[in-house]
Amino acid sequence: MHAVTNKIEPIIWGADGTEAILQCVKMIITTPVGSVPLDRGFGIDMSLLDTQNADDFSKFADYVRGLVNKYEPRVVVKNVEISTSEEQEQPLIKVFLDLK
Repeated sequence: MHAVTNKIEPIIWGADGTEAILQCVKMIITTPVGSVPLDRGFGIDMSLLDTQNADDFSKFADYVRGLVNKYEPRVVVKNVEISTSEEQEQPLIKVFLDLK
């Protein structure tokens, strides 16, 4: 099982295999929705977390699972965790997945 987060990290140019797939998942969960000109639905809408309660985190986790399933068919999402803390500027998203 692999884990991918929305922490910003350098892009690995020329990545291949598992590394490329995981980097693609990271791109999905770090790209703001509406910022890709030819696919305005690509990316994540963080405004869905404006109300910070556990039920919304569950709905948001389902939303993230759906995005990853739609845009990265080479993985199977096992779980999505959302966490927040006062020192974080935005919620931490952690996607647990297996490669197909």
